[in-house]
Amino acid sequence: IGKLDNGLTYYIRKNNLPVERADFYIAQKVGSIQEEENQRGLAHFLEHMCFNGTTHFPGDALKQYLERIGVKFGENLNAYTSVDETVYNISNVPVNTPGAIDSCLLILHDWSNDLTLDPKEIDKERGVINEEWRTRMSAVQRFQEKLLPAMFAGTKYATCFPIGTMDVVMNFKPQTLRDYYEKWYRPDLQGIVVVGDVDVDAIEAQIKKLFADVPAQPNAAKREYYPVNDNKEPIVLIARDKEQPHIQAIIFNKHEATPDSEKGNMDYLIQDYAIDLINNMLNARLNELLQAANPPYIYAGTYDGDFFVAKTKQAFTGIVVCKEDAVENGITTLVREMERARQFGFTESEYQRARAEYLRNMESDYNERDTRRNEEYIDEYVRHFLDNEPIPGIENEYAIINQIAPAIPVQALNQMMQMLITDTNQVVAIFAPEKEGLKMPTEEAIKKILQDVKAEKLSPYEDKVSDEPLIKEAPKGGKIISEQKDDVFGTTMLTLSNGVKVIIKKTDFKADEITMKGVSLGGSSLFPNSEIININGLDAVSVGGLGNFSAVDLEKVLAGKRASVGYGIGDKTETVNGYCSPKDFETMMQLTY
Repeated sequence: IGKLDNGLTYYIRKNNLPVERADFYIAQKVGSIQEEENQRGLAHFLEHMCFNGTTHFPGDALKQYLERIGVKFGENLNAYTSVDETVYNISNVPVNTPGAIDSCLLILHDWSNDLTLDPKEIDKERGVINEEWRTRMSAVQRFQEKLLPAMFAGTKYATCFPIGTMDVVMNFKPQTLRDYYEKWYRPDLQGIVVVGDVDVDAIEAQIKKLFADVPAQPNAAKREYYPVNDNKEPIVLIARDKEQPHIQAIIFNKHEATPDSEKGNMDYLIQDYAIDLINNMLNARLNELLQAANPPYIYAGTYDGDFFVAKTKQAFTGIVVCKEDAVENGITTLVREMERARQFGFTESEYQRARAEYLRNMESDYNERDTRRNEEYIDEYVRHFLDNEPIPGIENEYAIINQIAPAIPVQALNQMMQMLITDTNQVVAIFAPEKEGLKMPTEEAIKKILQDVKAEKLSPYEDKVSDEPLIKEAPKGGKIISEQKDDVFGTTMLTLSNGVKVIIKKTDFKADEITMKGVSLGGSSLFPNSEIININGLDAVSVGGLGNFSAVDLEKVLAGKRASVGYGIGDKTETVNGYCSPKDFETMMQLTY
């Protein structure tokens, strides 16, 4: 990681997965929030113009060159613009192609400071963006456009939708776009990320040489991060749309975001760990309710993250997809479970399971540390540059978390839960279909639900856990009656006394995974036509669990293990599929049995 005198930051990492390939990114701390009223939509327009002519790649030359070396536009050559950031990528570049590395760095350089912004190209692109606006204007887009002014009233976020307005897109003067480009595309707001099968020192030398001519702007406009207003009374928004397929409610509990300057502290790592586990435990409870004979909703879950489009405010967020005849019940159930967790916290047994699962997943990441692909590192470094998210590396993180996790009691998480859900700063957004006869709750009814649940006399959650083993008595084993090795494929085939054939192959693609597929001939073709509806409904078997364990109990008993088995029925075959960590192989075999 380094920084040039002009303020440009760069990240370079040698990584050999895949071999002879590398990814080149430029991330910009600038998005639609920086637009003036007469520039609405120009951050996104500018992203398009980066592919329509630069100083060293005029016209269509950039796309043509990259496609010639195997980098396809829209697939490995792409970009996105959001409220606070714009990110460009040239991915999966064959770095063994002569000149490819130099050319990709030159493209990043041109994106940084050398766009031509030809008025003819601008006029051609107006129609392209208008068509993109027309075809992408889905129910979700329309909802978001309605939500922003209401959720962020009186702030810059109220009008920062990246697609902008078509009035501006179709009519702005080219100089207006150039003004935005020259004001905001500058080295102190730009980060270059290169990860792949490259010589790090050579890339660093190239970046220093190539980007030295990009001028710093000592009197540059300040990059503002705009605050979000608090609200004492709940804000409730209900919108309908003909293209919306289901009723979805989102409940935001706004809270302060951790400042970027504090994300390098150990406290932030612990906070991340605690919030991950809180969501793991609460989502397990919400999934458990889905197993009821008449579940209160189709889906429910929680997460903690940015408050909709704003990074300056976080929100502990619940999402519920409601049944059409039970909208209020679905919302009430989600709010009640969040409130139950706030009042009473989580149990020791829930925490032990969640912690075991978290540590097991981290152990798997640690074991696979030598098989990480370029894009995993890219994502981390882009987020570090844009949001100062920590990048300790899996070796350090694994060591730290294994030290601190056992020392963090469930009471610490329960205290945090009380801070995540408060009596103020709530926002509820409901998206529903525009459908005849569909009755939706009013804004007053939703506010009453929030009040009534707070006033309810709730009882703590009871965690029912079985200590029974997956299989009480081990099945009586058979024998291996033959063993054949195939040196061409590197496989060994065992024939068992019950006729089953087992083919085994050792690979080194993954350090912490064994995969399994079993197949037998038969399938739905064996059944009469009169049974075909029943056969097609056999997927329902999986919701019933295995052996003496319901689906919920099975999930609990498997916490901390990395083993999973599923099945399928085709027209001519039945299959069983599974994966596990080498140390959980026996568990996978028990599930298969």
